[in-house]
Amino acid sequence: MLNKILALDLGKSKTAARIHCTDGRADTASTIPTTPQALHDLIVACGPTLVIIEACSIAWWVHDLVAALDVKILVTANNGPGWKWRNTRNKSDRTDAAKLIKMYLSDQLEPVHVPGHEVRQWRGLIHQRHDLVADRTCCRNRITGLFTLQGVPLPDTTPWTKKWLDHVRTHAKPAKECSATELWCFRLKQDLEHLDLINTQIDHVEEVLAALAEKQQVVKMLQQEPGVGPRLAETLAAVIDNPLRFKSGKQVACYVGLTPRHWSSGQTERSGHISKQGNSLLRTLLVEVSWLGLRRNEWMRNIYEGVKRGTPARGKIAIVAVARRLLVKLWAKWRDFELGRQAAAPA
Repeated sequence: MLNKILALDLGKSKTAARIHCTDGRADTASTIPTTPQALHDLIVACGPTLVIIEACSIAWWVHDLVAALDVKILVTANNGPGWKWRNTRNKSDRTDAAKLIKMYLSDQLEPVHVPGHEVRQWRGLIHQRHDLVADRTCCRNRITGLFTLQGVPLPDTTPWTKKWLDHVRTHAKPAKECSATELWCFRLKQDLEHLDLINTQIDHVEEVLAALAEKQQVVKMLQQEPGVGPRLAETLAAVIDNPLRFKSGKQVACYVGLTPRHWSSGQTERSGHISKQGNSLLRTLLVEVSWLGLRRNEWMRNIYEGVKRGTPARGKIAIVAVARRLLVKLWAKWRDFELGRQAAAPA
């Protein structure tokens, strides 16, 4: 039986805290700075048996801090139907903290899986590479846009190869060498330098990711599946973290957001678009690998054609089905791998 519950509505600079006692005493509320020392002092002073926080960017180090004090902590999602504030007149950090307690007591909170600190750092590096690739795409678009804007033809070779770039670089000039009508050449020079920097950063990140993958047996095992490369394998391993926390492939597909929304009322039942919950990068990689797998993977091609039914309008529906089946297949393979390791481990 819980004696004292501490709910924290975390903010970047301030945190609203609310303490609820199960013996009937009135709740107490306070506001403290969002710093490790202030949160540590609050938890030590009030001695809660449970701490509740919402999942956010700063929730992870708060989780580690509370867990280090040997206090039970619940990290909860805040995107469920119980979090709708549409008809609420007064919403503040303190009312958010109070709502956390009310929803916990009414069993409406959905716990969020918190991976270890090393896995969270791994996830961050994977997303760092994804952001750098997006920056590289923007930089490339600026370079080609400059040529289009000036009416200068681009090299008639494969884009972004060394030969193509060498030809593009002939148009780049420093600012002091550009006339008033050639300033686009200076802009081109800066974009090319930026592109070189991004490529160097991507190479460094991929080197670190490759070194981390060498230490992860699951990443090597997942890459044995035809069409699965290092990017999908490492993202799947980092996001799922532990395959044994899912009981079925349907749960995994729901976690990644590859299952359709369902609406039912009376005799009406309708399936909508996929929920798109969970990690968007993993979902994107699964779809991209599925498109590529249609060329050479007969298993993926059969699923695609079976769902598509010869109707071009069902192409996107079919590729999502392939991505979902691929996810479940990789999860099942990983689950069996973990169960096999546990069975082989000495007692």
